[in-house]
Amino acid sequence: MTKSFIVGEVDAGERVDQALASITGISRSQARRWIDEGLVRGMIAGLTGRSLAAAEPEVPVDGAQPPHEPAPSQPQNGALQAERGRAPRPPLPAEVLKISQEEATALAAVAPLVGTTPRTVKRFVNTYRLLKARAPDPSLFDHPEDSLGDHEVVAFLLAMLTGRPAAARHVLPALAGAAADATLAGTLEPAPDSATGDELATGDTQQALADVRAWLARHPRYGQAPARRFAKWAQEVARFSFTPPAANGGLEQPGM
Repeated sequence: MTKSFIVGEVDAGERVDQALASITGISRSQARRWIDEGLVRGMIAGLTGRSLAAAEPEVPVDGAQPPHEPAPSQPQNGALQAERGRAPRPPLPAEVLKISQEEATALAAVAPLVGTTPRTVKRFVNTYRLLKARAPDPSLFDHPEDSLGDHEVVAFLLAMLTGRPAAARHVLPALAGAAADATLAGTLEPAPDSATGDELATGDTQQALADVRAWLARHPRYGQAPARRFAKWAQEVARFSFTPPAANGGLEQPGM
């Protein structure tokens, strides 16, 4: 039986529950339940070993509704896709791979998009560490470029892929084909008559896109950032998601 690339969820679910209880202080029964946004942030603090008191303030939006939480999807065996054909890299110093305060703050900021189960949060943080390790220079991962660091770009994309995959199926192809002056928020605009028009008509996709738009409205630094900053990382993040990337730069539909 193929094991999950991150935490071995198929064969080691019991050990995951025990580890989560040890790290976060939640009970093993809670590890199987949905948790609210506050507990998601608390888990991220426990998993990264960082205080989240300095989290970036959100911009209030009049009439904004709290994000809708979809039912957590079941992970697929062997769905984590690692890139092949790359030359082996030398081991990275453990200090470089530690989560910085800036990174922990970025991970906590996207908590509303991540999902609502402890295992999802654990997978989110572990996958983030893997992606950081694959950066050209992990020591510069949290250095800003065009108002955002790679740590913020990766945290947003990974949160969307983890907790709002229906939105990701629209956003990833849009990022791949975005104009040079496009912003991230612009890639979430409706695209009637496009190849994804049928999908956008579904309630789940519309709700997922609405959740992401609402989050971006509260975090305009992300929404107004160049789309190319996110396109740079989109395919790399998708390779480590639980839905493999499609040929058009998006995500394959379940069952394809």
